[in-house]
Amino acid sequence: MKRILIYMPSFEGGGAERNAVLIANEFSRSGHRVTLVVDKESGPNRKLVAEDVTVRVLCGNSHIANVPSLRKIIKEIAPDIVFARIGLSPFKILLATMGLLSWRCIVPSYHCSFDPDDRPGGRMTYRLSSLLTRVTGATISVSSDIRDELVSRFYASHDRIKVVYNPIDLPWIESKASEDLESWLSGRPYILSVGRLVNAKDYPNLLRAYAKIKNELNYDLVILGEGPLRSSLENLVSDLDLKERVYMPGYLSNPFPVYKKAALFVLSSAYEGFGNVILEAMALGVPVVATRCPGGPKEILEEGKYGRLVQPGDSNGLAEAMIAEISEPVPQEKLKQRSREFAVDRVAKAYLDSVSVYVKSS
Repeated sequence: MKRILIYMPSFEGGGAERNAVLIANEFSRSGHRVTLVVDKESGPNRKLVAEDVTVRVLCGNSHIANVPSLRKIIKEIAPDIVFARIGLSPFKILLATMGLLSWRCIVPSYHCSFDPDDRPGGRMTYRLSSLLTRVTGATISVSSDIRDELVSRFYASHDRIKVVYNPIDLPWIESKASEDLESWLSGRPYILSVGRLVNAKDYPNLLRAYAKIKNELNYDLVILGEGPLRSSLENLVSDLDLKERVYMPGYLSNPFPVYKKAALFVLSSAYEGFGNVILEAMALGVPVVATRCPGGPKEILEEGKYGRLVQPGDSNGLAEAMIAEISEPVPQEKLKQRSREFAVDRVAKAYLDSVSVYVKSS
């Protein structure tokens, strides 16, 4: 049994925060003592935390003010491993643990490519990754592309970065998928995409590709997610004469019934961290088309073995791939079998294995 502390800003957001909770829950199921520390206890992922995972909330109202509170908790718990996730978390952990823990048990993680529009703390974590990867025991990257970017662009230590893919909670997804389907769907078959309405997802490329094939296929297009580009995307839908065929209902707390009935899942991103939505579709047997963008999609799909890949921004190629995948989809069982390779128990073990050389056994 190990004492494990996972630190992140809050339960807000999407993939990175949910994955932290999944990993925490699995560590606890495996018999470890797990504490999740957050700056704020807000966010939809809070309800996913297992009862036997302890949640501690810092009492400060700023990054600097939270460091003493974080240090107090670390002294009390004396963790064997500290996973620092997202933004300034690794730097705050380093400050809070000075003189308390060996630097070797601190594990920062990177979940997406460098984003110049990110908050200053997030950008700094990348720009100082050369330092972070050398003063901590190991660093987790969710894809080989992110690891390579850290090394080539920011001079991080290649040997200290371990690629550990994001997890998927298969029983939970299957149970959520059995709930009632959303009533706003037209009843026609549909193509699905899921993600925030932001530049990285390149939904204009998807809409233009769909416009090319709308008359060939009697399929609607559903885009689940919310974000700052909603107005511009709605304008493009109108310009492309797609208002009767495209549904953009926003964020759904349970998207999985919509996944389950989709004829095809499409990811049109310009870049990704990992691409959890691809795995979620595969877990329910939904065929996938994705861009060969920087990040995890091509690794999940094994360079096209489990779904067609096209170049980012290529609306003609995306349209052709969508028709081809609907005509000759990858078999459902093959997709489901591939998704099981990312099961949360396997990923949690990989997390611990990444730092096992530095952590005392117990």
